Amino acid sequence: MAHTPSPRILGLLLTLAIGWTLPQANWRLVEVRRIGSIDERGQALTRVSAAIVDQKGAVLIAQPQEAMVRVFDSEGRPQHVLGRRGGGPGEFQSISTIVARNDTVYVSDFGQQRLTAFAQSGEVMGTWLVVSHPFNSDFRPAPAVAPMKGGLFLAVPSVPAALSARNLTTRIPVMLIDRDGTVEQTVDSLRWERKSGMIQRTGGVTFFTQPFTSESLWAISSDAAFLVIMHRDRGTEKVGVLEIGVFDGAGKEVIRKQVRVELQRLPSTVRDSLTEHWTKSFMKRGLSRREAQEIVAREIRIPVHFPAASQVLVTTSGTVWIGTPNSAAETRRWLVMDRSGTTIASLILPSSVRLLSVSDSAALGAITGEFEEPYVARYRIERSKNQ
Repeated sequence: MAHTPSPRILGLLLTLAIGWTLPQANWRLVEVRRIGSIDERGQALTRVSAAIVDQKGAVLIAQPQEAMVRVFDSEGRPQHVLGRRGGGPGEFQSISTIVARNDTVYVSDFGQQRLTAFAQSGEVMGTWLVVSHPFNSDFRPAPAVAPMKGGLFLAVPSVPAALSARNLTTRIPVMLIDRDGTVEQTVDSLRWERKSGMIQRTGGVTFFTQPFTSESLWAISSDAAFLVIMHRDRGTEKVGVLEIGVFDGAGKEVIRKQVRVELQRLPSTVRDSLTEHWTKSFMKRGLSRREAQEIVAREIRIPVHFPAASQVLVTTSGTVWIGTPNSAAETRRWLVMDRSGTTIASLILPSSVRLLSVSDSAALGAITGEFEEPYVARYRIERSKNQ
């Protein structure tokens, strides 16, 4: 999407003060293993888009650049790969999600609208085209994201470019479909917002999209036993609202929690960086610096506060982890909410760690080395003594 600020200049730590008791940092992650090596044959990783731990402790890492999933044992030793680039059975054009359940690994390919099942040995058990029937003229048919209970599949449609260019707020259905693509249930919907504008100038027209729209976030557990959907609304000028819903594998709601969040004000240095980013983006379209500065001051709504949250994860037991926005600071805070909707823990992580998946005892995070080489770190969760 054009004119979107770089995520590296977004967010610091959020402060939760209204309607949510914020515990002290009473959990911590201890790195126990690092997967990926540029020195050992067969262990180097490229960009990591997803990673999970299966029921036997093996680590599965999605490598979109090669269109395959690398499998490592519980000690971090390479075992085999799942898939390769192509259009045949067990081959991918893209990798959307990885799910491990009952000794079977499921990998979704959003581009080819397919789901492939692998045995733990790497053998292809089947590749199926699973996509919803057309249900709304605004959205494309939705391919399956993950297998759920009762032989159904989770499906989330994408937004066509023609719709994303329009100035509107809409809802994207999150559905359970059968193998034939029939929608059996609408679980919830994702709130999707675009605030666009148009500037007429000498020599043409410039289109732009406002930053920091209020979109929903979602995630599934590594075994697809739970789905979490988090809606982020602005609320008032200084208070945001997080609405968190957790659903089991059959689409039944098990948690619905609304939290009012006191937003942290953007420092003037960050606002200046955003203003300069947008000024340069308009200058690339042929405007002078003065013209670009005038348009930014008049048309672009540089936010006053950071968004309330930037990431959400869910464990195989339904525990929810809520992450703060990305930050230029050295650390970021994660909050942990149990299935009753109670915030039970808080922990601080280096901002360089991008959490990929969590369980009740461990977590996986993407990190980079001295030469920007990617690794996946496996962490042990240490709780305070009174928990």
